[in-house]
Amino acid sequence: IVYYFMDPVIMSNKIRTDIITSFCQYTICTFGYVYNNKINSTYKRHNIQGIDRSRFYKINNWENRYERIIFVGNITPKRYSFVDKLKSNGVPIDCYGLGWENKSVYGSELNKIYNKYKYALNICQDRFGFSVRIQQCLASGCIVFSEVCEDLLRIPSLSKNIILFD
Repeated sequence: IVYYFMDPVIMSNKIRTDIITSFCQYTICTFGYVYNNKINSTYKRHNIQGIDRSRFYKINNWENRYERIIFVGNITPKRYSFVDKLKSNGVPIDCYGLGWENKSVYGSELNKIYNKYKYALNICQDRFGFSVRIQQCLASGCIVFSEVCEDLLRIPSLSKNIILFD
């Protein structure tokens, strides 16, 4: 049995990946902390998510993009609080995803939306891993602001292209 796990640590604890993976010969996971501490398979691998460059790429020139920030991801109390602080300080930001003012978008439609914006925001679910949205935003031509997480710091070839904040 092969088990592919791409959720953050809180979900790993909730569904007990330590027990599930003990029944699997192979496990692939996207969060480094989960890989190092929650996987009990015979063979395990830590892989970050990647993108298909034929689906995420630059369409619009810089001068044709909105002077706004885009955030894509489901609403959580942490994310809501962060975005609310930005908005209350006059920072123009549009949010897409479950619970936000704009619906969830995926694939080629998401690439078109990213291409409307100059800036993108990534708010991590926890301090360990990051979402594929970082690579999607970069490939679509956005300047990315991201919360620091351990996995990002382990990949300097990716993190050097991102403005990180704590």
